[in-house]
Amino acid sequence: MPTASRSFVSTRFGAAFRPSSGDPRRLRTRFTAFGFEGGRTLYLHYVPPRGRVRTRAIGRLGGACGRLGPTRPTRLFGFEPQVGTWLLQFDAKPRYASRTVPSYAVRYIVYRGVVRRR
Repeated sequence: MPTASRSFVSTRFGAAFRPSSGDPRRLRTRFTAFGFEGGRTLYLHYVPPRGRVRTRAIGRLGGACGRLGPTRPTRLFGFEPQVGTWLLQFDAKPRYASRTVPSYAVRYIVYRGVVRRR
C-alpha cells in the first residue's frame, strides 16, 4: 500500500495575557502573541455569556512569525464584564467569527465579587 508524507515548517502559535487573575474590573495585563501572520493587527474578541460581542485591537503583529508583546499594561476588560464564562478569542480579523482561522481562544470566568466591610 502506498504512503505519502509531507514536511512543513511550523512555529509556536498562541496568545496570552499576564497576570490572568484578579478583579476583572481593574485587572491590568500585558498581552503577548506569536504565530499569527506578521504585519497585521491582532484583535481580541470578547464573547460574553449573553449579549453582544465586543472587539478591540491589541497591537501590530511583527516579523515573519507574527509576534506581539509583551504590551504595556492595559485593562483586560475596558468595560464592566458580566458574571459568567467568557470566550476571549485572539485573531487578525476586525470582525468576530467563531470559525476564523488562525485564531486562539481561552475561556475566562468572571465571578460575582464579595465585598466585606468592617
